[in-house]
Amino acid sequence: MVRAFGLGVLLVIGWVLLAGIRMEPVAVPAGPMDNRATRQGQDPWAANEPTRESVRENARQSALRGLDQAWSAMCAGEGRQRLLAGLGYYFEQRGMQERGFPMSWGEAGARHIARAWRTADDARIERLTRETYARGYFALADLDPHVRERTAALLRAERVTGHPCNASRE
Repeated sequence: MVRAFGLGVLLVIGWVLLAGIRMEPVAVPAGPMDNRATRQGQDPWAANEPTRESVRENARQSALRGLDQAWSAMCAGEGRQRLLAGLGYYFEQRGMQERGFPMSWGEAGARHIARAWRTADDARIERLTRETYARGYFALADLDPHVRERTAALLRAERVTGHPCNASRE
């Protein structure tokens, strides 16, 4: 009986793996989107844009709180947590919007969100992130896995020149 049960479980698992789970990209809807914004002649993402803009602004402020602190604060305690959490939140929100807009609204959505994440604060965050990384105040491994790819793309050309936090970590 135990063998029969085990064989049944294996058959079900095999069926699920072969036929039941499909990881396919979501297609962009072909027809025009109909929502409150489009009925008013606006772009389809405009209905929720104030909320998304607020998220972008909060993400920028969070990143800048971590990056604008004294270098010495970035090695331990609350300062280190502020740096890593701020960068993590910023790159997480930016990545979600940069992936989500094209999936939902196609090329027009991609253009819109690229412009939305191209403010003076975004340029400053990118510059300070590269500088902080190059000085050795954080490593990619310090960041959550889901934001490493986006952050790695930004930091690809940077060369780490120091390790000021090594004494703090020991």
